[in-house]
Amino acid sequence: MGPFPPPLQQVFQAPRRPGMGTVGKPIKLLANYFEVEIPKMDVFHYEVDIKPDKCPRRVNREVVEYMVQHFKPQLFGDRKPVYDGKKNIYTVLALPIGSEKVDFEVTIPGEGKDRIFKVSIRFLATVSWRLLQETLVSGRLQVPLDSVQALDVAMRHLASMRYGTLSTSSNTTRHDRQADTRTN
Repeated sequence: MGPFPPPLQQVFQAPRRPGMGTVGKPIKLLANYFEVEIPKMDVFHYEVDIKPDKCPRRVNREVVEYMVQHFKPQLFGDRKPVYDGKKNIYTVLALPIGSEKVDFEVTIPGEGKDRIFKVSIRFLATVSWRLLQETLVSGRLQVPLDSVQALDVAMRHLASMRYGTLSTSSNTTRHDRQADTRTN
């Protein structure tokens, strides 16, 4: 092994299960998870930079949605990118920008005054969902984090564009859920 550890974003080493339990009794557990079939394909990861920065995710999503609509003929075509609300966009087909950074000006109509944003996009990496699928099928413990992140963004994208999100946790109190329904 070299002098530097592998980058964290490349591999996650899952802990081994210590063995079956011997104390207590088995219980039935209901979990909020479902089986997903992961497409065996590559996706393209782009970094997006929106100025002014420090905007809420809701505003960033609005900017990206306007950008995709406005630059559809020149850049996006039939591509439907997924966006995490911060810095990451993924597409199934590569954008026609190569490895160059591309700058855009996005204008969002506002009440009385339009809001103008400077947006930059640049290619970061090709992410393999095939590798993630092979890892899961083989039972290997080293999981490619970039593939997991891309899948997570893709799974959350539609709901976040329609409804927004509170956090990545599903643990909320009853009071939080009631507040959600009143504000939406």
